[in-house]
Amino acid sequence: SVGLAPVIRSQVLARLPSAVLISIVGQDRYQTAAFVADRVMAKLGTVGKVVVAPGDSFADGLAVAPLAASQGWPVLLTPRVGAPPQTTTDEISKLGADSALVVGTYARANVAHVDRLVGADRYATCALIAQYAAGHGASFTHAALVTGENFPDALVAGAYLSKDAGILLLTPIADRQVATPPPNVKPQSCGALSSTCGLIAPWETTRGPFCRHDCMSGEDWMSVPHAPRSTLPSW
Repeated sequence: SVGLAPVIRSQVLARLPSAVLISIVGQDRYQTAAFVADRVMAKLGTVGKVVVAPGDSFADGLAVAPLAASQGWPVLLTPRVGAPPQTTTDEISKLGADSALVVGTYARANVAHVDRLVGADRYATCALIAQYAAGHGASFTHAALVTGENFPDALVAGAYLSKDAGILLLTPIADRQVATPPPNVKPQSCGALSSTCGLIAPWETTRGPFCRHDCMSGEDWMSVPHAPRSTLPSW
């Protein structure tokens, strides 16, 4: 568990009595991120690059999460404005990374090489991250379109996408009316996944004209169903 209060951890163990629960909890979100980075380092042995994202908003960190997970880049947090906290600065030095991908902030990262992606808003930043990810082995063949106005859908979709280097795209909540394809156009499935069914048109052009994606939607973020097995990529 990451960042969970003791009462929640107790409830998890009550439901899963045979589970081994590893708890990662820092004094604040910045220290918790550093503790998670330590776990990544212990698992991988070396870390060549870190990701630095705002810790006082959710969108940029979630947009970059699938890329970071697939590449083995720990995600560290900083306030969007101002200097990174000492916890984050110390962790970068501790990990020994010589490069950083900084998203959604102009915070300084004390490494030899910095790639910085900052757009006019969360959607523009996400688009820059998507382009960057595509240049680092990710593919639009497996993409998820999720609302950028709240975090739960993007949070759960990120792990799914990281399994085969997919790309997460954020979209505003739009009209709930479902768009229909133009006449005489046969949709081509592109393997895209949407957790915002009814929030975006299911005929968005993801990888060419009138691609169709597989929509998953629930009454709230705790009831979004699993994708049908036929829609999942081969891992």
